[in-house]
Amino acid sequence: MLSEIITIYNQSIKLIDDVNDLVAKKESLISKIKNINKGYSEGKLKIEGYKKELKTILNGKTEQQQTDIFNEAIKDSLKELKETTSEIPSLFKLESSAILEAPMNIEKDKVKRFIKDLGKKDKITIKLEKFTIYEPSKFGKLSNKLFQEYTKKIVNKYPKFFSQINLDLKTANIQIFSSTYLSMALFSAIIASVLLLSLLTIITVPKTILSFLTIFLLTALVPFATLFAFYYYPKTLIMSRSKAIKNELPFALIHMEAVAGSGARLIDIFTMLLESKEYTALSGEIKRILNYTNLLGYNLTTALKAVAKDTPSEAFKEVLSGIANVIETGGSLKQYLRDKSMDELNDYRLERKRYVEVVSTYSEIYTALLITAPLLFIVILTIIAGIGESDIAGVSIDLIQKAGTFFVIPLLNIGFIIFINLVQPEM
Repeated sequence: MLSEIITIYNQSIKLIDDVNDLVAKKESLISKIKNINKGYSEGKLKIEGYKKELKTILNGKTEQQQTDIFNEAIKDSLKELKETTSEIPSLFKLESSAILEAPMNIEKDKVKRFIKDLGKKDKITIKLEKFTIYEPSKFGKLSNKLFQEYTKKIVNKYPKFFSQINLDLKTANIQIFSSTYLSMALFSAIIASVLLLSLLTIITVPKTILSFLTIFLLTALVPFATLFAFYYYPKTLIMSRSKAIKNELPFALIHMEAVAGSGARLIDIFTMLLESKEYTALSGEIKRILNYTNLLGYNLTTALKAVAKDTPSEAFKEVLSGIANVIETGGSLKQYLRDKSMDELNDYRLERKRYVEVVSTYSEIYTALLITAPLLFIVILTIIAGIGESDIAGVSIDLIQKAGTFFVIPLLNIGFIIFINLVQPEM
């Protein structure tokens, strides 16, 4: 029996090595495709070279076809491994009667239960991670083709300024290099200027020097406004993402704490949060954690610290750093997540309570300015008209009433609604 067990062991080791080799080859193929796509997006590869290199590593097949080939080969090796190891319980059953009759202080029921458990064959599964490769946009490629030479010079000349922009893009989860972003900004500024110039020329048909100067000044201001919009856009996105992450964080932590109680691995907990699609604001950070660990080979604590460094939310940064410290010190992850989830949930409740109190104050202001004041204003105008006055400072009372009723009051109400929506915390 010993020789047969050794034979099965050697066969199993070989099959496991085959599976590991296939998985490594598949991951290597995915990594090569990613590098080729990255080189193409950065302009290091032309379209002909890009297609040629892809065709070479894929052997004339598509990426999906090559992936399917590896998946089928892995599945076949696992099936063969399952069939090989299934012979082990039968070897023990051959001598089970002799074992039961042996003069040892072992209960027969326990021996039978042990032999029965050997017959239970666990299914071996390997989860093959799918990685998203970011593809360059057509607008970005066209912008690089037109302005890449100039933008590279500008970026090299002002490295500190563009390092901050690059950090803002990364924090805002905008998958664009700072030089490409500058190329897109310049191209957009030129397009906006041309469109505005054409529109103003068609509408106004300039005939005097003043009209020409007005059109020229408006057209000259557009590029600066466009560049400012491109500069400020990542910052607005960072603020928006920070608020959204803060609002999702208490519920995500409660979810993580519940799953951690079952003994699941932390990387599996993050995978589960991503696959649930309930935490859209956190999905960008979670994807980066999984890519750092599964694709780039970082250990989990290094991945957590790297993501904590760039996340726009201070609260989530503190959570990730705390989890990394718990892992390094060997503390209780479940207890940490429980304490942190309660803290974040209390902050969430207090913020909503403060907002309700602020809204009550705003309601009093609204009542005074947009209900009482317009009524008094209309009453006063009516009294003035009743004593024989038809205008105020040369403006007709009837015109003032109509303008106030149909324009001023609606605009003030719209402005108040916008203000309430801006100060309202996201739900």
